Amino acid sequence: MFRFFRFQSEAGERRIPESRILRREVLQAPSAVASALRIGPNDEVIHLSRLRLIDGTPLLAEDIWLPRARFEKLLGLAEADFGDLLYPLYEECCGEVVTTAEETLTVETADPLKARLLQLQPDAPLIVIERLAFDLTHRPLEWRRSRGAANKFRYHIEIR
Repeated sequence: MFRFFRFQSEAGERRIPESRILRREVLQAPSAVASALRIGPNDEVIHLSRLRLIDGTPLLAEDIWLPRARFEKLLGLAEADFGDLLYPLYEECCGEVVTTAEETLTVETADPLKARLLQLQPDAPLIVIERLAFDLTHRPLEWRRSRGAANKFRYHIEIR
């Protein structure tokens, strides 16, 4: 996971945040999800709603979308079996390996639900990280949107 996204404590220490699955459901793919995952508009997807925390403080609220056909085995797991990192679980449970990802960052304001989850004021500024993760053959495996408080976000990229 640290290849794609790094979390740090206020002191700058790299940390793996705690993860809590808030909801797991099977849905017909919304059009934006079907388009991102390159699946049919009537295909089913697994939607995970997840909260990431460091030291008990909410950091990110995430919506994660997976093609059901490739991740069916996740439906048989207890929520406690998900652990804090999803990519190793995808590989161990479903044989799906994330090799690359594309991310887009945008800004929005917190709706009442996200504000409550992240312990923020309604309309607080949020950074939105939209990620599309791919397998070795560049087929989309996962589409996620992570939202976190803008005032706690720091972006760093090294260009060579």
